Amino acid sequence: MNAPRRIDLADAAALALLAAALAFCAGLYVGTRRLAGEALSPDAEGGRTAAPAAPAPHHAWCGARPGRPAWLVRLLAAIRAVESCGGRDARDGPAGEVGPYQIGRAHWADATRFGGADWHHWWACDRRMSERAVLWYWARWAPEALAAGDAETLARVHHGGPDGAHKAQTDPYWARVRALMAAPHPATEGTSRGAPP
Repeated sequence: MNAPRRIDLADAAALALLAAALAFCAGLYVGTRRLAGEALSPDAEGGRTAAPAAPAPHHAWCGARPGRPAWLVRLLAAIRAVESCGGRDARDGPAGEVGPYQIGRAHWADATRFGGADWHHWWACDRRMSERAVLWYWARWAPEALAAGDAETLARVHHGGPDGAHKAQTDPYWARVRALMAAPHPATEGTSRGAPP
């Protein structure tokens, strides 16, 4: 006959770790649904029901992807290529930038606050979330350039902040982005950071 097994400290630690992992995954489930644009209702914790989220009252291109002009799609692809080899080399940058667009904490907080989203910085690693943040940032700091299709101003603002279009250090960045926008397939012809285009 088997005697009941006693739970030792290692077993208790493993159970506590498992419980924490399950709680974390449940939080991710709810958080992911919020990030996907669903505003969870008060009973969401139990029934996981969701109410549709109100759309953000910003530029029309800041939301869904269909209907974006070709120049904007090419610009975003070129910036991704320069920043992270099209998302294939999205390592943390020297100042804590993350994701395919290499977005820093201050840039992320500014953009998501403008977009009305309460998103943690690590969501900048997700291409769709970071792309939306890039568009919100432009809608806030360069709305005229966004409306006019001024790719140079937008790229330089992305790289140099709100006044990036007037900073000389954003000139080489724009030259790399411009060269990739002119390439046949900018999304697949990225260069590694630090290398010339």
